[in-house]
Amino acid sequence: MIFISLLLLAGLGLFAHWAKKYGRGQSKASFKDYMRHYKKQSVASVATTIAAVVTIYTTSDFADGVTGQLAGLAFLAGYVGDSAVNKGPGE
Repeated sequence: MIFISLLLLAGLGLFAHWAKKYGRGQSKASFKDYMRHYKKQSVASVATTIAAVVTIYTTSDFADGVTGQLAGLAFLAGYVGDSAVNKGPGE
């Protein structure tokens, strides 16, 4: 259950990166179209995010459950993973 929670938080981070780009006018596409337009980059972004969450999960102690620090780290894994990998031409 903790792993799923971390994945959901990372997915929220990935979505937040799109929302930032959409809000700034850097992307006019819906989230669905954003992920479909550049498929290779989107697959790499999601794979990077999943790999980061697996690393967080395997190296963390969950005696206290998901702490705020781990939640923030998972969120940023998705946000930064998408920011670093999912770029179109000229970005």
